[in-house]
Amino acid sequence: MAYLDTLGRFSLDGVALPYQRIRVRGGQRDHVHEYPYVPGGLPETFGRKLYEVTVSLKIDDGIMRAGGFYQGRNLFTNMAVLRGRWEDGARMRIGLPNIGEILGYAMTWDQELDVRMRSGELYELTLREDQDQASLVAKTLSTRPVAALATALGAIEERMPPDPPGLLQQLVGAVNSLLAYRDTAQMWVGYVADKITGLLLLFQEVDDSLDILRDPMNSELLEALHALWAAVQEMQSEAGEVATWTTPREMDVSGIALVIYGSTEQAVEVMKLNPLDDPYRVPAGTAIRYLKTS
Repeated sequence: MAYLDTLGRFSLDGVALPYQRIRVRGGQRDHVHEYPYVPGGLPETFGRKLYEVTVSLKIDDGIMRAGGFYQGRNLFTNMAVLRGRWEDGARMRIGLPNIGEILGYAMTWDQELDVRMRSGELYELTLREDQDQASLVAKTLSTRPVAALATALGAIEERMPPDPPGLLQQLVGAVNSLLAYRDTAQMWVGYVADKITGLLLLFQEVDDSLDILRDPMNSELLEALHALWAAVQEMQSEAGEVATWTTPREMDVSGIALVIYGSTEQAVEVMKLNPLDDPYRVPAGTAIRYLKTS
């Protein structure tokens, strides 16, 4: 099997598009300090630049008629809808086959008709990575609160008895499961808030029902448990609360974000919290989960 056959598809906001070429450009922000009469210089680095992605697309009737994945799709309509989002400066999920998913926006988009290709048109897109508000909140969740949580969990594991009760093992496993998302794209505030609700109930059950915690010999274990409990509560305060809103009519995800948040900027967050079959046609009566703002 060829390497390309092992990769996923290129997509924008979950809409797969047929590409001809993708180029990802990364770089390092730096400054070279130079001194008179001294050869060379002293470079100083300041972290990586935002990624830029150049994509060549071929939107062709033949692709839609050939069968397979794009059979029956109207790619011309897809591109028209996406172009409207680019004009609005909307942030998008950019699915790169060889890298994964990043958030970004369209910088430029060239749309070309060529008489030598009568069945479609060509697009050349330049996309730039963006660290929007949701990403920054997720980054905050993956640093200070998560570090406190990991430290408290380590203290619990050090003090676990040789044959720990099943309920205590379940608790440790649940916290480890939460920590596993700190370095993934799923570390979104809504996901964290949803998981923490159940985890706090489990803490209460452990505290109420485990007799070993009443033994003075296990006072350090009890203290470590309460420290871990407090760390999870701190993460909950960072994550916020998930609520539900029902679409009154068929809507697209940008319209849903506009109603809930007052801005289309959070459309990506809506899609992260809800498995939508088609982000441009969400049926009436769909329950939409969203993160409540203070």
